[in-house]
Amino acid sequence: MRRSFISIHFSEIDEIRDRLNYRNREMSGKPNNPVLNRQIQAFQFKIQQSLTLLDEEIERLANRLTIIKSSIFESRQQIETLSQKIEDTKESNKSESRKRRAEFDILISRKKASHHSQLQSLQNSFLQEIANLQIDFESQLQKYPNGKSSNRFTSSLAQIDEEIEKTKIKIETYRTKTVELRKENETLQNSGNIENVIDLAPIEHLQKTIEQRQKERYDNLILSREKLQQCVEMLENMVSLHSQEVNEKQIEFKTIEEKYNNELNKLHEKQEMKVLLLNGHLKEAEKRTKSLSKAAHHLEVTNQKQMRETVCDLDKIKQKSFENPDDLLPEKNDRDVLIALRKEVHGMKREMKQKEFLLENAQNENFELKREIWRLKHELKFSNSPIKGTQF
Repeated sequence: MRRSFISIHFSEIDEIRDRLNYRNREMSGKPNNPVLNRQIQAFQFKIQQSLTLLDEEIERLANRLTIIKSSIFESRQQIETLSQKIEDTKESNKSESRKRRAEFDILISRKKASHHSQLQSLQNSFLQEIANLQIDFESQLQKYPNGKSSNRFTSSLAQIDEEIEKTKIKIETYRTKTVELRKENETLQNSGNIENVIDLAPIEHLQKTIEQRQKERYDNLILSREKLQQCVEMLENMVSLHSQEVNEKQIEFKTIEEKYNNELNKLHEKQEMKVLLLNGHLKEAEKRTKSLSKAAHHLEVTNQKQMRETVCDLDKIKQKSFENPDDLLPEKNDRDVLIALRKEVHGMKREMKQKEFLLENAQNENFELKREIWRLKHELKFSNSPIKGTQF
């Protein structure tokens, strides 16, 4: 915001102050000047309008600051979200690799168990066949005699010898295979790995590919995070510059407001002194009015009492005149008394009118004082009204 936009011409304020002082000096004895009042209202309206524009500018800057802060907060939330995604990706990759390793170990253990069970079943079958062969051989031996006297058993014995040799060869073959299988099983159990049995080259290639993809993704996330951090730093610098500008403008506004408030406080003090003085006059006038009212009331009561007594006397005289028609013409003394009473009544009425006139003058003076106090209070309130608009 430009400095010329927020600056206030202090000569106008001085002119307003001089005119207000001149008006306060001329206010007690002279009527109000409508031209001066309109000028004062116009200057006050200008000041109020300038302050309103400044308030709107401050509010706009505050809204802009709020928007920037919200964008910074959203950027930080995005950074935190990306960091959390990176951590989640790492954890998921680790858990996935552990899961694959566990599945692979389970598969190997199952293969080993199946291989051991096959070897065990094969060994058992070989032993069972050997046992069956031995049983058959013994049963065949028991069928034939031990002597060689008879020629008819020669061919049978030769066949039996051939069968025995074949059986021995089979037994030896089975034993050799059993020993080889046992040695192979012991080799697998003692080695502790399966690299000689299973080809791990494709698995290693897949693992390297997965690690490479994870590394590329991690590098991309780190690069995005750095760019986002740079954006956040740039936004923070903008916010700091904006805050500095706002602080400078607020200091200028406070200086202008302090000057304006000082002038208004001086004017307010003068108006308060004048109001106190007028309140003193008002109290004195009220006291004087009360005393005059009491005196008038007392005089009115006294006059009414005297009039009632006079009326009663006249009624008595009339009554006597009606009762004694011969004495219709009053004596000279009674006539004089009646004339004196009438004069006294007339004088009391005139005095009562004078007192009523004085009371009316006192009431009019009291009313004028009240009007003056109300007018001063209204002007004081009107002069204090711009202060409310300058609060930030």
